Amino acid sequence: MSDALKDFTQDLLRNDPAGQGRAHLQEELVRMQAGLKRTLDAGVAPAQAALLGALGRSVEAARTAVDRMWERFNN
Repeated sequence: MSDALKDFTQDLLRNDPAGQGRAHLQEELVRMQAGLKRTLDAGVAPAQAALLGALGRSVEAARTAVDRMWERFNN
């Protein structure tokens, strides 16, 4: 993640006591996961499946990071 994107995300979550920014980020990440799953379910070459699986795990890690950052900043 670029420093600018990291700073933007942290600022968004830090100034988000109602959780609206957190919810928006989570919704976008869920959409990304769904798109990856649709592509995998449609059938892809093994190498592409491995890449899409790695991307899916990265998106899941991002979802966890968003939750942890929000909790750290707002609790």
